[in-house]
Amino acid sequence: CLLLRSLSLTLLILFPTEDITNTCAAITCCCLRTTLELNDEEAIFRSSNCCAQSTRREPYAQLGSVEPASICCGICANVQTDQNVICPGCGCANELLRTVASELQERKVKRGNIAQIRQQENLMMELIKLAVKTDLLAKKEGIQYPPSQATMDSVFGQGFTLPFVGIPAP
Repeated sequence: CLLLRSLSLTLLILFPTEDITNTCAAITCCCLRTTLELNDEEAIFRSSNCCAQSTRREPYAQLGSVEPASICCGICANVQTDQNVICPGCGCANELLRTVASELQERKVKRGNIAQIRQQENLMMELIKLAVKTDLLAKKEGIQYPPSQATMDSVFGQGFTLPFVGIPAP
């Protein structure tokens, strides 16, 4: 069951590299072009113009928020993350923005802090279940835990002591 949960985290839908260039920025910033690539671990924002290129990476594990916003009575929109504002075209590419926002949100949930916390919680539950099963099995088979010092001496040699595990030795 734990293996299936881990596998589901790695199965992310492929997302094509999208041109998210803002028209105003393209005109004022010497033919600026911005693309968004979503891979398994991070969102990659690549910007280039006739003078320079830059790449910004935003890992899903560090993605705090994905906030769609609309202005002009819902005609224009953008999506804001912690480090980036996505506003392609003239700001009216609502369908593209909905797609980008939902993809980022889904990947944040599947790969980000939320997913890591869920995995830790699932692992803790599995460990608790294993501890209960171990206790029940030891009781059923008549195995004393922790073992007496005489048993430890016969198995591990004279003078061996049980490391502290929060359970007093008998």
